[in-house]
Amino acid sequence: MKILRLSFVNLKRIRKNKTNLILMFIAPLVIILGPYFINNSGGYYISLDSGFYIEDRGQYGKEILESMDYGGEILYDYNKAMELLEENKIVALYTISEDFTEKNKNGEKPTVNAYKREEGNTTAPLEFELDNRINNKIREEILLKK
Repeated sequence: MKILRLSFVNLKRIRKNKTNLILMFIAPLVIILGPYFINNSGGYYISLDSGFYIEDRGQYGKEILESMDYGGEILYDYNKAMELLEENKIVALYTISEDFTEKNKNGEKPTVNAYKREEGNTTAPLEFELDNRINNKIREEILLKK
């Protein structure tokens, strides 16, 4: 009972001084969230390595990856790409199909196949960003046609 009374008295004392009250809530937030915002550059970069195999005949496949500031492996040889996946050097391999640019220009959503290892399920932010970029590119193409 004495601890509750002591806590109540200290709470009253803290409430009288507004700067202490504000600092009591802001300081922990800065200490906890500060390192997160310093380390996170704001992108969807994940720490696990992934790769893209591009067989697209046009330029949109590479263009979308450049707009995402993708820092992983971009490959043009299928055997080399599968070899990296089998040797566990990458967690997931995404293949951009041959008709990627054509489908984008026609307003259709192109397919991007994914080959993943078991821990490749952590690539969801990358997949989400890729899906958003593809959808935006299709919208641009549809609006350009009208």
